[in-house]
Formats: sequence, C-alpha cells, structure tokens
Amino acid sequence: MEGVKLASKIEHVVEYIARLEPGDKVSVRGLAQELGVSEGTAYKSIKAAEAQGLVITRPKAGTVRINIRGVTEHGDTTLAEAARSVGAVCLCGAEAAARKPLPSLVVADGNAAHLLDTIRRCSGTVLCMVGDRPELHGVAVEAGVDILLTGGAEMLEGLLETAERLGLSVFASEQDSVTLIGMLNRRMPEGLPKREMTTVRDWMQLPRYLYHDDMVTEWHRLYTDIYYDSSSVAVVDDSLKICGSVDAMTAMAVPQGIRMSEIMDEPEAEGVVDEELGMDELADRLIKSRRQFAAVTSRDGMSGFISLGDVVRYYQYNQTYRQFERFDDSVLQLNSDEPGAESRFYTAQIKASRGDTNRSTYVNLICSAAAWHAYDLLGRAVNFDNGTFYAPSPLTEPGEYTISSEVMKRTEQSLVLELEMFDNMRSYLKSTLTVSTVQEKQ
Repeated sequence: MEGVKLASKIEHVVEYIARLEPGDKVSVRGLAQELGVSEGTAYKSIKAAEAQGLVITRPKAGTVRINIRGVTEHGDTTLAEAARSVGAVCLCGAEAAARKPLPSLVVADGNAAHLLDTIRRCSGTVLCMVGDRPELHGVAVEAGVDILLTGGAEMLEGLLETAERLGLSVFASEQDSVTLIGMLNRRMPEGLPKREMTTVRDWMQLPRYLYHDDMVTEWHRLYTDIYYDSSSVAVVDDSLKICGSVDAMTAMAVPQGIRMSEIMDEPEAEGVVDEELGMDELADRLIKSRRQFAAVTSRDGMSGFISLGDVVRYYQYNQTYRQFERFDDSVLQLNSDEPGAESRFYTAQIKASRGDTNRSTYVNLICSAAAWHAYDLLGRAVNFDNGTFYAPSPLTEPGEYTISSEVMKRTEQSLVLELEMFDNMRSYLKSTLTVSTVQEKQ
C-alpha cells in the first residue's frame, strides 16, 4: 500500500509540473515546499516528468519546464522539438528553443564574411549549422543566431556562456550537416523552412587569385589539383579586376619563373560569372562551354571561385529537401528494383522544357539517380565528392528519357559512377560522379 501511495503522490506532482508554463524553473526544494511532499518524492517526480519530456535539466541552470507538444502557439514545430527528433543535445537555451519555431537553416561552410553576409540576407530567425570551425562559432554567436554544432564539434566554454547570456540556443549532434538536413526534413510535417540558396554567391569558394605580376609557379600552387586540358583561369590586377586569363596548357608548358602578364590572354567571357547568377544557369553555362570552373566577380572585382563540384553540392542540397524524386515538375522512377545491382536504369519524365537552356533539370535528375543508386549499394547517405558533365546534344522537348548508372570503381565507402541520359535517338548528358558515405564521428 505504501508503494501505491508514493506512486499517487508522484503522479500528483507530475500533474502539477505539467500545468507549469514552458520556461518555469522546477526544483526539488520548491516542489516539496509548494506541495507538502518530501524532497525524495519531489526528486522522483522530477525524474518522472523528465522521462515524459515535460522538463529538461541542464548543468548550472537546473530544471525547466519545456513544451512537450513541440509546437508553438501558432502550430509551428519548435526548434527544441526539431533538435530532439534528430537526437541533438541542448547545450544552452532550452527554454527559448521550446518557444521559438524552427528557423531557416544556414550551413556554415565558407569564411566569416560569407557567413555574416548570408545571415544578413535571411529573413526571420536563423539556425546556423556549423562543424569544427571555432572561428565561425564566434561569428554566429556575435550575429545573434541559434547554432547546431555538427559532426561532434564542441564549443569553447566561454563562448557557450556568452551564447547563453545572449539568450541563444546551442545544440550539438554527432551527425554531419547533410544527414541532419535530411533527417529534419523527413521528420517535419511540412518539411524544413528552407532558405533559398540559389545564387553563385551562396556556393562559391574563396577566390584563388593569380595576380598579373605573379610567377607561373603560383598557377601550379593554386590550380594543379583541378587541372584540365581545356581550362583557363582568371588573372587580376592590383584592384582585383580581371585583366586576363591563362590556360592550363600554357601554364604547364612554360618555365615557372615567367610572369603571368607575359603569357596571359584576353579574359574569357565564359570563364567569368557574376555572383548573383543563378546556380541553374551556372550549371548550364559550364556544361555548354565544357568548363570545369569559373571566376566569380562582384562590383568590387573578383570575389570567388566556383566549380562543377560546387554545382554538385548545390544539387545535393536540393535533393536533400526534395527526396530524390521530383524536380521542377519532372519525375524520376527506378525501372526495376534489383538491390545491389551495379548497373541501374531509371525513367525520367520531363514535364516541361526550356529549349537549350534546361541542362539544370537533367543535371538534377542525373545527381538524383546517382544518389539513389549509391544509397542502395552503400547502405548509407552519401556526399558527392566531385563530378564532371558533358552534354553531347541539347534536350529541347519534354518527354520520357532513360538514365543509366553504372559502377566504374567501388570501395567499401565510396563509388565512382558513370551516368548517361539518353533516348532512342541520341545522348543528352554524360557524367562521372564520385560519392562517398557520410561518416559518423565515433
């Protein structure tokens, strides 16, 4: 009978906790005094409430009531519930996260200036997903945005204290950003509040400068890793304005002590893009001109560098949201389900066409087929490491097309896939994509 009485008392205390407002503090001594129970009963009641998701306990901050429903008063999924659904641990700001809706996501994979500019261009609140980049942790805190540390990254104690003082929420997860985006998107009833990341500015890398008075040795230092026979790179003057270009074949053939100004040609128009250009149009331009990368400019001169690898990252980001099935009213279907097959065929139903400028649609479909095939073979989510594209013929009509995917090389954690989009008449796009599994930090 004594056990029944204790259980009844605990249930009574838990019901009291459930009536508290989110953010209210809960303590053993306070419950004991308020409800006239022993501190032992109060302690067991808090543990029971914690098991039910009514409260959360944080070091140095104590126990607080949280929103068990995981939605705001307007019906939006809360940041706290979204983080909890993917197993992220709250380091600070639990009570605030329980009241605020899940904000738009910003993935911090550039430099500090780029992250600040991206945050400034967002409307509403922002959740910054950032890995082991301590300098970007500080930028995000100073910008006043909530943070999700990815890949097992840790935040400095002093910075965490600053975030808590500013009322920011900080979560931590062992998963990488791409995996978390996919998990969140699947768990949210309406999908993630996606921030549009559609311009070159959102995806470009830091610029690789070749100054007009640099020696050829600088070309070897900056560009050998992405060398292609037909490639050329921009040369800038002291004000970062593009004043010429040097092609790979020339740079490889002359002595490394020669200055860029002695061998550069006129700037190649197709090798230079504005940072406000859309990524779909960029993909079309690069594939059409058979280029692997381009210099990015703004009104202040050369501001970045972008490659086909960045285009693949862009499409992977979109696929994470769209679940690899439907793009711009086009549908991708697997022709036959043969688990483990190293050759696969898909049917691509393209509902609309924009003549010779729609390469972005079938690049997206090619990437989708690759991701689908790779997931089947490797059994895990994958990242696109790099890729090349070649368009033998323009696709000018909507209709039904076939996409083939074949394994060219395979290891335990990576694949090299050769893909082609074609019909009975001709080939429209060929691609070689390298993918690897998303690694979880132990």
